[in-house]
Amino acid sequence: MGFIATRVLGSASTASRSRSEPWRPTSFQKGDRVVLKESYEDVEGKIVGVWKGDAYRVSWETSQTFGGKTMIVNGGGVKKK
Repeated sequence: MGFIATRVLGSASTASRSRSEPWRPTSFQKGDRVVLKESYEDVEGKIVGVWKGDAYRVSWETSQTFGGKTMIVNGGGVKKK
């Protein structure tokens, strides 16, 4: 059995939650513009997917490091622009 490793940015709060925890509304929606917290450079992106819990798929548009990449982030790792 294999798995795909995904880099997850943000707080580890969702990792400690039970998988049986009921779904609750998210604080971000698809299409929202966000900024990566605690970054030494200006990193802006757009939410392209909302996952169960507090996880989001973000397409980063600015930054030399993240520009043009899509990553999974926790809600604690981003804030609205």
